[in-house]
Amino acid sequence: MNPATEDRTKNQGEADRHALESDHKTLRGLMDQMGGLVAKLAAGDSSVETEMSGLLDEFRRLLVLHFDREEESGVLEQAAEAQPRFGRRVDELLLEHGEMRQSVDELSAGPGGRGWGDFQTRFDSFRSVFETHEQAENEVLMGAYLDDIGGHD
Repeated sequence: MNPATEDRTKNQGEADRHALESDHKTLRGLMDQMGGLVAKLAAGDSSVETEMSGLLDEFRRLLVLHFDREEESGVLEQAAEAQPRFGRRVDELLLEHGEMRQSVDELSAGPGGRGWGDFQTRFDSFRSVFETHEQAENEVLMGAYLDDIGGHD
């Protein structure tokens, strides 16, 4: 690859990484908001049900866009190519996208007949998976990036 193409590729990779970091921040913020509402709903405060439904829909929409961005940009695969030690973890992260899409779809349906207490348990479980997934993505992207810039000293 010639130097100009290599610079454009690195710049695009960095832009993709920053966009994903921004997505993570937005998604974490929504997750925090929903966590507070879920606690209220589980405690019997139905006044926030409409707000919760709207936040869930927005979270689901943004999460799907985020996963699409990751998959289409190839930024995770690029990290694995640059640092093969991340290859298996990248494969696992990409597989988790489908599972997480299904889980957020189920959450978006609301509590159904099971009540908000059960919903809170499912929400907390999803939140844990989401946070672990996000942390692993950040570790892969930052690890590959730091190894890359360190390798040019």
